[in-house]
Order: sequence, then structure tokens, then C-alpha cells
Amino acid sequence: MRALQRIIKFIRLPLKEKLLMGEASVLLLWYSILIYVIPFQWWEFKIGKKMQPIKKASLDDYQKIEIINIRKAAFHANKLLLGIGKCFAMSLTLKRMLKCRGINPSLLIGFQKYKENHFIAHAWLQYDDTLLYGGNNLNEFYKECIIYT
Repeated sequence: MRALQRIIKFIRLPLKEKLLMGEASVLLLWYSILIYVIPFQWWEFKIGKKMQPIKKASLDDYQKIEIINIRKAAFHANKLLLGIGKCFAMSLTLKRMLKCRGINPSLLIGFQKYKENHFIAHAWLQYDDTLLYGGNNLNEFYKECIIYT
């Protein structure tokens, strides 16, 4: 019954949202495979320029609406793919989708010390001082180590 409701809800979505979800699903699946199969240094250059300062620019209203729609599509795609996209794959997917639409966010990777000699990594997206994806209060928990613009 619940699956039928989801199918009906998907059918009623506008075509633009369906296309965004399709794009997000393909990219999320692609990046999830890349992360687990191919060594990072072989495809790292596709993310962007490493260790560049974050660009200072503001978003207009159209770009803000576009970001909201893309985030929503990516989260729905991740749910559809049973949550295979973790923070790094989601960040890469959102960065690629936004870059195709003229918004070039910075992808940041940070680390948190968990226990003695153990670290937890996290990736998030930022545009100027606006956090686009990744959580709240990241500066309290994670130390920024790598920035891709």
C-alpha cells in the first residue's frame, strides 16, 4: 500500500522535478561507485581546483530556488537508492548539478578526532558563507583540511 502511494506521488510530480531526480540518481550512483572502486587520486582532478580560497559572491533569488530544488531532488534520489550516497557522494552530486547550472560551490572535507589515532571524515558544500549541504555547526566538530573550488 505504501509503495503504491509513493508511485502515485512520483507520477504526480512535475516533469522538471522528475528530470532532476533522474539526474541526481545517475550522478549519485556514479559517484558512489567511483568512491568504492577507483582510487581517489585517479579521479580527484574532476572535482575542482584543490586548496583555492572560497569565492565571495552572493546568490540571487533564482539561484536560491534552484539550490532548494536540486537539494530536494538529490535527497529524494538518495532515498530512492536506499541511502547509498553518503556525505562525500552527495556533496559531489550536488556540486556537479549546481556547477552545470552556473553555481560553483566549494566542496570542503574535514576530519574529527574520534579516539586515539582514529578520525572521522565528513564532506560538505559551501557557497561564500552559505552552507548548502552537510549539517550545522561543522566548525565545532570538524577541522577543514581540503577545499575544492
